[in-house]
Formats: sequence, C-alpha cells, structure tokens
Amino acid sequence: MQLEPQGGWQGWLQNGRKPTRLFRDQTVNLWASSQFKMTLECGAPMGNTCSVRNAAGHQVPLDVAVTLPPGLSDAGGRPVNRLPLRLDGSGTELFQPSRYIDRKPSTLHFEVQADSVAQMLEQPGSTYNGDVTVVWDSAI
Repeated sequence: MQLEPQGGWQGWLQNGRKPTRLFRDQTVNLWASSQFKMTLECGAPMGNTCSVRNAAGHQVPLDVAVTLPPGLSDAGGRPVNRLPLRLDGSGTELFQPSRYIDRKPSTLHFEVQADSVAQMLEQPGSTYNGDVTVVWDSAI
C-alpha cells in the first residue's frame, strides 16, 4: 500500500506544491458476534505508534486509526470513528457489538502528519518503508 497526498502526486510533480500530509484509507470487511480488541504491531516502532524509514535510517511516525461500522462501540459505548491504534493497546482494549455484524466495511486510516512530511522532503530521492500489523483479537 502506498501513502499519497490529497489528490495524488500531480500537484507536486506539475506545480511544485509540496504535500502537507500523506495518507491512505484501507477498507476491511468485518464480521463480529462477540467482543474483541485490537492491537498494533510494527516493524519499526516509534513512541507508541509505528513509523516509516528510509535507507539512511531517518524515520517519521505513521499514525494508524480505525473506524468501525454502526453496531460496534468502544468500551464506553461510543461509536468508533478514527480511533487511534497504539502499541500499548490503550483505547482499543474492548469493542462490543450490539448486534451481529455481517461483512460490514470498516476502515483503517494510515497517515504521516505535515511536520513529518516536511522532514521527509528534506531527504531528496528517499523511499520510505514500514511494516504495520493490525491484530483483531477475540480472545479477551
């Protein structure tokens, strides 16, 4: 999966407009009939989240969040909309369905924030890579 600026790369390639953030939303179909939790695992952790890095070792944080379909709520009973996923699992320890969720779309949101994109642009010709694993765990 590749992260891109809003509207793609053409604004930068054709007009020299530097991207302000890089992101990608990934749809995931979800089935759920019982409680579950979500955790995050990374190839290159940075703080309480993942990161992407170039061959020289420069790394920037990669924020990962989740939006779940109606019928699923967090531990406080609230809808789940762009809830950050953290390495320590805080905030994603319990999701509860109010009904059977049958192949409903969820979204994983991946984003590099503006200040980190500015740092990446100071590394011309670099390619940044990273590994992220999102774990959906019903054994709670």
